[in-house]
Amino acid sequence: MALSLLPVPYIAYEDHLDGLTRLTAALSEIGQTYGLDSFFAAHFPTVDRSGLLENLIASNWTVAAQRESDRLNQFKDDPLVVELRGSIMPVVVCKSWLTGALGERREIRSSLLRVGDGSAVGFAPHDVAGRRYIVLFAGQRPALAKHVACLVYETLAALDEFVKETDLEPEHTLTNREVSCLKWAAAGKSSAEIAIILSLSEHTVNGYFKSATTKLNCVSRMQAIAVACKRNII
Repeated sequence: MALSLLPVPYIAYEDHLDGLTRLTAALSEIGQTYGLDSFFAAHFPTVDRSGLLENLIASNWTVAAQRESDRLNQFKDDPLVVELRGSIMPVVVCKSWLTGALGERREIRSSLLRVGDGSAVGFAPHDVAGRRYIVLFAGQRPALAKHVACLVYETLAALDEFVKETDLEPEHTLTNREVSCLKWAAAGKSSAEIAIILSLSEHTVNGYFKSATTKLNCVSRMQAIAVACKRNII
């Protein structure tokens, strides 16, 4: 499969292609070591960024496969993602897991996994800044469980090196909603007015301001707006 590197909106990976190349090569080598020839690493989907392509960091899926999975628009609600959302433990996947043989909540087949009679492992680590990721390896290897710990450890080491190398600035982690709220506030709108404009509750708008202020390492809304303007975020 051809390696694929896709920059993510609001994340300046385009300035760190060497780091992306090394991460992709490391994931490819880890997959080959454990007999799993398919992999991807992505940011964990959120309400504001729920699609596969807008979260994807590195993968050896074909472009067609990436676009097809994104077209289905099921990334955020995929059974594997749902399972990982509620746990810090890796999920080892086999054919019965995909077909729903283990329970009703897995009756919908995962669009992320095409392992046939093989197996896969997915896990959702955090980096030191609290950002959460999802990593998946899949292949035709029938038995995997006893090697999961080593695979996860090696992947964490590669991801840690990538995060250190890219050294992303806090502003690049802002969500679309956080940026929108800052833009409207900079235009002189109050939280109540922004809530009407964005069809949100005032409480939700204030929550976006709070998270944006924290990410920008500021102490007030006005300071966050000033910093966002200075850094060309808004």
